[in-house]
Amino acid sequence: MSPLISQPLLVLFTGLPGTLKTYISCRFSQRLGCMWLPSFAFGNIKEPENENSLQILRTTRYYRCIDTLKTLSLLSARVVMDGGFMDPILQHPVFACYSACPKLLIRCEAEPDSRLARLRIRASDAMDVEQASAESIINSPTTKIKIDQAVPSNTETPAELGCDAIIHVDTTHFKWHIKGTLDAGLQEKIAFALEHAFNEFRATDKTFGHDAVKRNFADLSPCYEETTEWRTNTTLLAQLRVDLPKRACNVLDIGSGTGLASQWYTEQGHNCVGVDLSPQMSVRAAPRVLFSAFGSALDLPFFDASFDLALIRQMLHYTEPTLALQETFRVVRAGGFLVVSAAIALSDEVKPIWEEFKNVTQPLRLRVFSEADLIKLIKQAGFAVLETRHNNLIRSESFDQLEHRTTAPGSGWVPFLRVMEKIFAGLAPQLEFKVNENMFTYRQYWVTLVAQKPLVNH
Repeated sequence: MSPLISQPLLVLFTGLPGTLKTYISCRFSQRLGCMWLPSFAFGNIKEPENENSLQILRTTRYYRCIDTLKTLSLLSARVVMDGGFMDPILQHPVFACYSACPKLLIRCEAEPDSRLARLRIRASDAMDVEQASAESIINSPTTKIKIDQAVPSNTETPAELGCDAIIHVDTTHFKWHIKGTLDAGLQEKIAFALEHAFNEFRATDKTFGHDAVKRNFADLSPCYEETTEWRTNTTLLAQLRVDLPKRACNVLDIGSGTGLASQWYTEQGHNCVGVDLSPQMSVRAAPRVLFSAFGSALDLPFFDASFDLALIRQMLHYTEPTLALQETFRVVRAGGFLVVSAAIALSDEVKPIWEEFKNVTQPLRLRVFSEADLIKLIKQAGFAVLETRHNNLIRSESFDQLEHRTTAPGSGWVPFLRVMEKIFAGLAPQLEFKVNENMFTYRQYWVTLVAQKPLVNH
């Protein structure tokens, strides 16, 4: 069965903050081959002066959404709309924009504890566009949308809302049930798309630990150094080097993998410690470090000010970078150094498309960074950036590697990659993105940042 929808379709996602409404709607639309239309595409609502201003901003954005849907209906577009629209009074006009096609309301719900855990993660993430909103919900007891706000009674029937069916999605237990009637083939495709979104979230859920990342690198450990070009690239490894002030300094390699980043420091006589989520990787790292510990970047098992240098190589995209860098700041002594090395988006213009490409081909990655993003995060943690080093290389990936890593999009790998090839040819020809018979290649851009913890913490 192809998961792609060929007929006009309108799906409206609703839900309170922390119910995964945006996460699921985005992936749901990708799996069904639909246009994803988030409400923030019509303008982000910043903190208003008062409740009346907030209502005016929301109403204005709502009518922009309605006008766009009316136009899309004339084009018979397949649309998945991600909007708040909790009030049934607002939902009915949305469905009235489309006629003679399936229309579906998906209500995302979650238990208060689950919502709170997710909102805390978002509030701590400086890269999250909803960081300020999440902070206000958590910290302000007078915020209109409370953590423990009850879900609306949901007594309306599909007919009363002007749609064909209502799906209630429980994102705490990852269950769903349907009210109303849909064509059997369409319902099967919708079930496929929802289950895929559930599975992807469970694999990367930061509130439930790092099991998926651990499994991935456990499987990868025997061939880790041979699977991609950057890991053993001598120029990239050399860019991790800084001159430490004395012999036998304490060096911490966070997300150490097989210890490649530490090896040179060990050879110079320094005391290198690796920490990694994967026990299998820690075993591989043992010959290159003094000792290798099993642990998380978010809760480093070391005392404050224990290290003269911390290394973070191509790891921050698997975790919460703000929290990880705060922990790193804690364990580095005053005057000590931090070296962060990562593959980055070529530019802010390319970044949104690059994120979509990585979401599909490397779903374990939680984010994509630009150079400016990393500098901002490092400075926010309290470090001063001293030096920026750049590099790039050609990276090759086979379709077999993609198949091992994740499920192909509904159209298959070749059509998807051909579309990416055309987009990048126009948007960023310097990426040299090429699709061949059984593999694809592109130029990968890197930045290595050398930073220092101030001698006096103001």
